[in-house]
This record gives sequence, structure tokens and C-alpha cells, in this order.
Amino acid sequence: MKELKDIRLLFVEDELLMQKSIEKILAKHVGEFKLAVNGEEGLKIHGEMKPDIVITDLDMPVMNGLQMISLIRQTDEKTPIIIITAFEDQAEVATGADFSLIKPILKKRLFELLEKCVEKLNSK
Repeated sequence: MKELKDIRLLFVEDELLMQKSIEKILAKHVGEFKLAVNGEEGLKIHGEMKPDIVITDLDMPVMNGLQMISLIRQTDEKTPIIIITAFEDQAEVATGADFSLIKPILKKRLFELLEKCVEKLNSK
């Protein structure tokens, strides 16, 4: 049974402030934390690290979160993906994602969704 402290997590976000705050919150709670600054880099890191959970912003330069999720899902249907967005209507069209977080991100809600992801991993 995996626990949050055993998880390899990939966080894909282009905003520096959000990168730093989420890394500060999560890095000490997960086994391995990797950061990507856009979907293209996220896709590359996903292929190398095979994360247990992916958290991604939707609106990013180079490759957005929806494009990255779509490409990930071509080879990986099981990894839980959480999208973060400032717009609730964007969350509704994010096919391929398991959960969505609306900005501003509440720490309690983030951990609730991570626990749901761990449950999903353990039910495989």
C-alpha cells in the first residue's frame, strides 16, 4: 500500500510564485517532487520519472496542460492527474484529468485530492 510519503509527484506550472508555494507545501510530504515549467517539459519528465501523480496547470506557454494530458493518456491511462485552473469552466472540459483544483488553491483541498489519488493508486 502506497502512502503519500512514498509518492513520486510531478508538478507542472509556469507561474514562479505558484511553483515555489506548492513545492514548499508538498516536497516534504512526498517521496520525490519534480517540477516542470510547461507541458512539453512535463511530458519529458513524465517519460523519465514515471510519476505516481501529476498535478498540472492548464494555461501554460509552449504546450498547455490539456495537450500534455492528452499525450500522457496515449501511453498512461492510470496515473491520477489533478488539474489546477483559475476558471471553473476550464476544469469541466479537462478530459483525461481525474480531479480539478480551482485557484486559489486551498492546502486542505490539495491534500484531500492527493489522498484520493493515493486511494486510486492503491485500488489498481
